[in-house]
Amino acid sequence: NQWNINPDKGSQLGSESTTITPPHSTSGIRFNQISSGGYAPYDVTGGYSLAVGSDGKAYAWGNNKYGQLGNGTTTQQSTPVPVPKPAGTPMDFTYMQAAAGGHHSLAIGSDGYVYAWGNNDHGQLGNNTKSNSSTPVRVHGPNNFGEGLKAIQVSAGVWSSTALGADGTVYTWGSLQSGWNHTESSPQTVPTTVKDPSDASGVFHAVQISTHWSFDMALGQDGYVYTWGYNTNGQLGNNSSDGTSTTVFHPTPSRVFASSQSTAAAGPWLKAVQVSAGVLHALAIGEDGNTWSWGMNANGELGNGTSTGEAVANPLPVRVQYPANTGTVTAVQVSAGSYLSLVVDTDGNTWSWGWNSYGKLGDNSTSDRTIPGKVFASAQSTSSAGPWLNAAQISAGYFSSAIGTDGYAKAWGRNNYGQLGNGTTSGENPNPVPVQVAFNLPPVITGVRFDQTPATGLKRGDGSSVTVLTPAHQPGMVTVSVDYTLGSALQQPDTSLRYTYLPAAGVLPRAGGEGILLALTTGMTGMGGVLASRRHRREQH
Repeated sequence: NQWNINPDKGSQLGSESTTITPPHSTSGIRFNQISSGGYAPYDVTGGYSLAVGSDGKAYAWGNNKYGQLGNGTTTQQSTPVPVPKPAGTPMDFTYMQAAAGGHHSLAIGSDGYVYAWGNNDHGQLGNNTKSNSSTPVRVHGPNNFGEGLKAIQVSAGVWSSTALGADGTVYTWGSLQSGWNHTESSPQTVPTTVKDPSDASGVFHAVQISTHWSFDMALGQDGYVYTWGYNTNGQLGNNSSDGTSTTVFHPTPSRVFASSQSTAAAGPWLKAVQVSAGVLHALAIGEDGNTWSWGMNANGELGNGTSTGEAVANPLPVRVQYPANTGTVTAVQVSAGSYLSLVVDTDGNTWSWGWNSYGKLGDNSTSDRTIPGKVFASAQSTSSAGPWLNAAQISAGYFSSAIGTDGYAKAWGRNNYGQLGNGTTSGENPNPVPVQVAFNLPPVITGVRFDQTPATGLKRGDGSSVTVLTPAHQPGMVTVSVDYTLGSALQQPDTSLRYTYLPAAGVLPRAGGEGILLALTTGMTGMGGVLASRRHRREQH
């Protein structure tokens, strides 16, 4: 896993041939955040992944029909490809966070601005248009004011986008949909602030946000859980439901109830440390680490041992029932997807329950589950003995993904567009256990410099190696700078290699202010000796 130069020494006159070989593997880069996208209900053309690497670059793979991979094309990819940095940003620009939506992507850059790319039919890119973009564009400022939107967190839904400002202000753009009769909220093509009449500023403030399809969620600065949007299946958690045929949209955040005795005016309300919005159900981690769920429970996605059908509302939070033999399970992250739920506990165990189409529960089956079970680590795992997936971060969509505690990305479920990132597309065949994302882009050397003097005659050899001719240089050791790309994205030059220039026969060191090299042949040296001898005799005479 190191760069190599061979030979690593040669004549100061240059024109010496040397071969430079990059590392055999680039898997030293790990992922620190991943997001499963393409989960638009009733739309089987979805399925893509978005992640941020430890090198600060964003990577994407899977379906690319609308340019949601951000690499300037609409060609699907079955392994990660780099998302280019936005136009006009500096060389040291990095991505801080990324979120995959239905067919569009959001990201926060190191400059603090929000960027978007992909489908834009509902204004979800937030750039005051409805035109798609296959490369990142800057989201406009609130109400189309200013040079752009700055945020510390983003969340992408099927056709909606949300962002959280540094001061806690919540912004939304795009559209939510009821989920049953295709009723949509009015498209917003630029971010607008979420209103809260009870706040002195008139603007809602939060510490964490989440969106998906039919509703938005947030964890307020007061610690309470808030929801707004459509309430077809009780997903707003206020002990009410508008029914599956509703066209009513609730634009103002309201607190989620804590029990059937709660009231909107007096509570008690649910307090939490993290929330996640699914298609038609919601998840939250309570202050005590318990997992809570509410909304639709057609496939057991509430995890309380029941399955109540599509039209039934579950409008109050219920406690998720983990297996009795596991003891107390304290959740540290929840992720609600397309009728399924994922959780990571304090021990790193990954739990799943709900709809198991195409094996997205990761238990080597395609059977739905109404209570949590551990996600397998491999096809050899068993529900009783493991080994099970140990994760640091999870993401539930129309398929499932996670980042292991080793920093490698895993994915499981449907893989019809290469969204699992392992170099394959399995069509309608399920992938019911996690597979590792194949992150191994070959470096392509584009230039070599010896102490900043370019080498010549670059020829490509075996693998990713190249052979070059060295430039002339004074004797001594110099740094070799190698320019290269990964997936066509320019990388920081590698400067780990050293090359030693050796003195050439008959070449003296630099002399005088002009540094002229005096090359003296044997004949010239002999003639100089003869002349000196004659002058000595004349002086003696």
